[in-house]
Amino acid sequence: AFAWSRTGRPTAHVCTISPDELNAMMTGEDLFELLDVRAPAEFASSHLDGARNIQTADLREKPRDLDPSLPTVVMCSSGNRSSTAASFLEQHGFTNVLNAAGGYAGYKAAGHSESCAVCALPHGPRLVEDGRE
Repeated sequence: AFAWSRTGRPTAHVCTISPDELNAMMTGEDLFELLDVRAPAEFASSHLDGARNIQTADLREKPRDLDPSLPTVVMCSSGNRSSTAASFLEQHGFTNVLNAAGGYAGYKAAGHSESCAVCALPHGPRLVEDGRE
C-alpha cells in the first residue's frame, strides 16, 4: 500500500468494527451479510451461525451471489485476510463493507458465542442465508 500511495494513486480505507459492534449487529434487527473468508476446514471446525464461507482469494472476481447493496461484515480468524477480502469487495462496487477486528478469535475472546445462552437459538435471524431472511 505504501508504494501504491507514493505514486499518487487513489487509496481508500475499510471500516473496522469491534467484536462488541459485531455482536450488536448479530443481535439487532437490521439485515446484513456475514462473510467468513477463512479456508473451508477452518469454517467447518467453527463459525458464527448464518455466516457464508467464501475464501479471500475467491473474491478477486466479483462474487455473483452477494448483494452489494447490503452491509457486508467480513471476518477471518484474526482480521488480516478479511481486510484484504473487504478491499476486493470494495473494488467490485460494494459500498458498505466492514472488517471484523480480531476476527472469529476476537469475537470469542470478547465473550460472545455463536448462540444465545438464554434462548439456545442461534443469533442472526436477520442474516442473509441462502436467499432467505
